[in-house]
Amino acid sequence: MNDLLRRRFCLALLGLSVVLISAGRAVAPAEADAKEIERLVGQLVEGKTKEREEARRRLEAVGRAALPALRKIAEDPKGDPDRRLRAALVARSIVEKMFREVRRFEGHTGAVRYLALSPDGKRLLSASGWPQGDNTLRYWDIATGKEIHTLRGHSALIETVAISPDGKWGLSSGYDRTVRLWDLSNGKEQKRFQGHTDNVYSVVFLPDGKRFLSASQNLVRLWDVKSGKELQQFKGHRQNVVHVAVSPDGKRCVSASSDLTARIWDVDSGKELLCLKGHTAMVHAVAFSPDGKRVASASYDRTVRLWDAGTGKELRRLTGHTNGVRGVAFSPDGKRLATASEDQTVRLWDVETGKELHSYVGHKQMVTGVAFCPDNEYIVSGGGGHRYGRPEGDFTLRLWGAPDLDRPAPRK
Repeated sequence: MNDLLRRRFCLALLGLSVVLISAGRAVAPAEADAKEIERLVGQLVEGKTKEREEARRRLEAVGRAALPALRKIAEDPKGDPDRRLRAALVARSIVEKMFREVRRFEGHTGAVRYLALSPDGKRLLSASGWPQGDNTLRYWDIATGKEIHTLRGHSALIETVAISPDGKWGLSSGYDRTVRLWDLSNGKEQKRFQGHTDNVYSVVFLPDGKRFLSASQNLVRLWDVKSGKELQQFKGHRQNVVHVAVSPDGKRCVSASSDLTARIWDVDSGKELLCLKGHTAMVHAVAFSPDGKRVASASYDRTVRLWDAGTGKELRRLTGHTNGVRGVAFSPDGKRLATASEDQTVRLWDVETGKELHSYVGHKQMVTGVAFCPDNEYIVSGGGGHRYGRPEGDFTLRLWGAPDLDRPAPRK
């Protein structure tokens, strides 16, 4: 193999490995014609020029189902270098298309501060706030990217949103010191929760849908949705609590604070169970894994850290972002993490190894919110705005492909 071909081969495999770190041994979906795929791969690596080009086009059209057969050849250390290169280039092209931007949601006239997905993955709720927000919530159809409702009522920047477990209700909070409950079927405000004396930075429903948590000043508070009464306060943080997340069983919550810590609490008693120390700057976002055994924390120190939710031990540190990390979310199966950063990227990570799987580039300004879709195949991100006050910006939400290549493609 000459030097030019060798360099192309190395670059192809390098590019393929970056996006296929989690690929493992995927198998083709049952509906795919495995024999036809094998025939096309054979034509790609052994055929004449025109035959190879036709095979390339058809394999790229087949997409994900063709990856196992292509990787089998591309990753064979004893295989012919020319054959390996051809297979690697086509596999890389397929994967790049799978991880591209799928849809853009446009309508906000200020920075997107936070976002939440409905449990069925069909709807998206976004909030516009710091640094230059339009003070609205917007409710979107994921499949079309069209706006369903604009929710108005907050008199200042909105910090956060949440959707109830049944998908019928939305919560929002912000700089006007209120928490508001919305009927998502019509976009109307149904209730206002008052009692906070400063900005309310975070809200989240408990799994029962009857209670929610809020974060303001150095407190986490537990509320009853129906009565509007405050039930409990969680005291321990020394500075502002800026984010709160709840465990899947609803028995614990975790909070993130400017005091450089994250803390795990018992929801019913308000007792602090663990204090997670290690970050060297403000902890901005936290999340429980789907099994409740781990916590992820994202910080302005540019790292994401994984913790044992039972012992408080730091398990792993994810590095790669070049600016503060503002959002973090586990995949539905708990195997991957998505992070959002002021470096204008969204990144995908392998939880077990800590390796970066993919970096999504497209946002023109900071990215502040990120969430996985329930099907484990897509992520949504949002952000925009300038920290130092310039009014123009990229105020979009974006849907990205994020397939788990360890699994066959889901049936449509």
